[in-house]
Amino acid sequence: MPLHLYPLSMRAHERLGGFRMKMPYREVVTWLSRHRHKRSRVTTTGFNMRALLLFLLVCAIANASLSEKMKAMYSPLPPATASLEELTADDLPPLTIHMMAHTHDDVGWLKNVDEYFSGFKDNVQVAGVYLIIENIIASLKDHPERKFIYVEIAFFERWWREQNDERKELVRNMVKSGQLEFINGGWCMNDEATTHYSASIDQMTFGHQFLLKEFGVRPRIGWQIDPFGHSAAQATLFAQMGYDAFYTNRIDGREQSWRSDNKELEFVWRSSNEFGEETDIWTHELYAHYCFFDGYFWEWNDPNGQNDPLVDDKRLSTYNIEQKALDLSSQFRKRATSLRHNNVIMFLGCDFTFMNQLIYQSTEKMIKYFDAHPEFKLNFVWSTPSVYMDTVNALNLTWSIKNGDFFPYCSDPHSCWTGYYTSRANLKGYAREMNNLAHTVDKAISTSSLTGKEKSEAKTSLEVLDDAYGVIQHHDAIAGTEKQVVAFDYAKRLGEGQNIAYDVLSRTLSKAMLNQTDATFQFCPLMNESSCPALDNMGTDLTMGAVFYNPLGQEVQHRAVLSITTNTAEVKDAQGNAVDSSVLPDMEHDGKFHLFFTADIPALGYTTYFISMKPQVKRDEPLADQKVLQNKYYTITFGDDNRISSIKSSTTQMDLTQSYLTYAAQSSGAYIFRPTGPATNFPNPDLKIQTSAQVQEAHQVWGPWLTHTIRLHEDSPFIEFTSTVAPMQDLGDAGKELIFRFNSSLSTNGMWYTDSQGLEMMRRVRDKRPEWPQGLNYDNGGEPESFNYVPINEAARLSDGKTDITGCASLFDGSFEVMLQRRLLRDDGLGVAEALNENITVTGTIYLSISETKESGRLQREKSLAVNNPPTLAFSNVPSKAVLTYSFLTVPLPPQIHLLNLRTIGDDVILMRLHHVYASDEGELSVPVTMDIAKHFGNWNIASIVETQLTANQNIKTVKRMEWKKEATAPAKFKSTPLKGTIINIRPMDTRTLIVNLRR
Repeated sequence: MPLHLYPLSMRAHERLGGFRMKMPYREVVTWLSRHRHKRSRVTTTGFNMRALLLFLLVCAIANASLSEKMKAMYSPLPPATASLEELTADDLPPLTIHMMAHTHDDVGWLKNVDEYFSGFKDNVQVAGVYLIIENIIASLKDHPERKFIYVEIAFFERWWREQNDERKELVRNMVKSGQLEFINGGWCMNDEATTHYSASIDQMTFGHQFLLKEFGVRPRIGWQIDPFGHSAAQATLFAQMGYDAFYTNRIDGREQSWRSDNKELEFVWRSSNEFGEETDIWTHELYAHYCFFDGYFWEWNDPNGQNDPLVDDKRLSTYNIEQKALDLSSQFRKRATSLRHNNVIMFLGCDFTFMNQLIYQSTEKMIKYFDAHPEFKLNFVWSTPSVYMDTVNALNLTWSIKNGDFFPYCSDPHSCWTGYYTSRANLKGYAREMNNLAHTVDKAISTSSLTGKEKSEAKTSLEVLDDAYGVIQHHDAIAGTEKQVVAFDYAKRLGEGQNIAYDVLSRTLSKAMLNQTDATFQFCPLMNESSCPALDNMGTDLTMGAVFYNPLGQEVQHRAVLSITTNTAEVKDAQGNAVDSSVLPDMEHDGKFHLFFTADIPALGYTTYFISMKPQVKRDEPLADQKVLQNKYYTITFGDDNRISSIKSSTTQMDLTQSYLTYAAQSSGAYIFRPTGPATNFPNPDLKIQTSAQVQEAHQVWGPWLTHTIRLHEDSPFIEFTSTVAPMQDLGDAGKELIFRFNSSLSTNGMWYTDSQGLEMMRRVRDKRPEWPQGLNYDNGGEPESFNYVPINEAARLSDGKTDITGCASLFDGSFEVMLQRRLLRDDGLGVAEALNENITVTGTIYLSISETKESGRLQREKSLAVNNPPTLAFSNVPSKAVLTYSFLTVPLPPQIHLLNLRTIGDDVILMRLHHVYASDEGELSVPVTMDIAKHFGNWNIASIVETQLTANQNIKTVKRMEWKKEATAPAKFKSTPLKGTIINIRPMDTRTLIVNLRR
């Protein structure tokens, strides 16, 4: 990989040789020099001794610049090898060494998922998952005492479908005996900062359903050892999946060091304020990393002798077992000091390991040597995370409580992994769009009148979307930390799945409207770019049917914005009534116009509007006389500088300004956000305002590559801020990062709130970590910007206790900022070996509300639900005989309840998820809801409903999670009540998973 000279931390989670690794800085240069070519598995360029000497100089400078206190926090060196006498002393307790053989297989990073599986492109990275699994199965077959854990089902399913029945039975017996254990068990190991909770549930369900069908097993362990920080929501979801433990890795370096020093690497994570101890989960934070011990990467060729295999034949000049045994014993003893018991994990494996037998060869020699030398008091056992967990649980220890989350993740004071929250923003947006489309088409199939055969064919074809949608949640995919060519591949897979989904949705609409499956509907996924062929190619005095399909369980009033090519159009509803509408020029695209109207769409159904284009007429531009936008909720005033100077809401008036700013990158990359200092403001924009009866718009031009539209709809309590960012220019030496900032007059005492994967809101405090262990230093390390960036999936909130602004960092009281785009010219040295230099246009919308505190929760949740689950729009020349409006529900769902999933999983078998979108402190709707499913789904003849845990692989009545003694208890805000027939009670923030069996 290219070598870049950045200030280097003393204890960094680096991703240098094909894997991210934690090591002292003194070892980094030596490590760089020996992890090249085949050993590193990553192609290197520009590496020479002159660069190495300069790199050493930079390391020395970085070392000198850190205080002794910082050194103590971040750079504890591994212990020197102890003497034989020290390691065999009589007073040393015996240790059990749990050997965990595993491979961490990214479903895309430097190569795409299929290239990794098939072993293509060895010049990029030597990795072939098919061969890995083959080697694993062969080894387990020949050595029944060995164990292995496997994680990524997207890969295992690819291997599995190529096996014959005899081979499958062999593997089933290995799983049954405990030799092979599936942990985590999702389609991938999802990111926890940028993956929405619904997508996390979906991809885990894909994997869990495969494991249940093929092996009859249910994973017990959450295994998230490579994502870049850990969310409270993920821990809560794992508990609701029935997991007994959660293994984590990447937490802030200071907290990790403190936990190691204070025997707090194992604890009970109380991740939910809503559910209290009900969703507690015992958590093991890895001591250093998920890879081999330093010096024992036995699988890889090492020209420098630092990772030589063990040699126990004294006749050979390479004999080294005695010295290696001393070193290993020292490392075991050191790690034991961070634990409250005498069980130590030894990981055998790393990224894409077990492509050969070298690991096993040295491991067997190690076991043989220590078995012959009981004076070391080391007992080696083949183990798994489940075996280790069972062993520790049997000790009946009492565990401390951890609240909150593990964001942001800073591997050292100057390396906060907060850039990836925004990296590849378009790919993140595309993944979220496919989340909604996948749910929409599932619901359309499940409520359609398609025959059983037609439904089966549709579901089979949609496996392409399921696979792409599952894989994109991977922590090096949606995170935006993959190579550009891999990002293109992820998008291509989503596009292929999207086209299939549109075809299936077209058939279901055709069946519903015309009782046939061959009518053609057109879709316009690029409407936000003012591109819609169905309307662009439509002549004047013609009429086009626009069918809005609503996936929500409630009726919605959708503010439609359609791109058309004339300034005059008429809209009629399904009954032929004229609909109020407006047309305004599209100020981003010459020759285009925006058609605005409100579409009233029934719950879980569709309706049709008819668009008629009229010949263009000459008219004056609808420009406003004053620099003001106004509806019944807000009055927005612009100053002489053409920026917002104040916003007066119906409840309060405040000074609020808006700005675009850029951070000049210092050592930012795909992972890291590290600017040179505070952001620099843009010059004042040009301003143009236009108004109509339905909508008012202000269009700001901030420069040749940045424009901004501020939009007020007539009856909306939200202000829309839409940014269009063309390829960023004038990037300087290292690149730029673009932000949008609000400054208000609210006094917020350094606090703000952000969502955790779309679920509960997390309290944030500027320059502090509220949930860090008491007494741990809160110093921001001289990086106030990156240290205070946290992820948002849905919303952020500022409050002074009376008034809330719902919009992500808050670097100043009353201030919000959201990073919109990044274009960087350097790699951050964490393994991708490529600058994040996307030459693309990004468009995104921020929705802002100003309200009384008691109303802010409701407004936020309603808007999040609508934005994440918009109607899908299809165009067709719909004949008059068609069924133009339809709702599958006999009664809409209560306003608190989101129909999260409705997915056909068998003949007359439906997987249903119902989610309460409110937390318990968000207003009058924050109460449990009792509903009769049969009342709402009256079109179904329901035979029975069975409740399961979250991923639908176990009856909820049989779920019994492992119990742990803990320092404190905490009840749930509301007690859960079981399903009774078709009656269910759903608590705030709860998600209930049901299997609905229908009668024919």
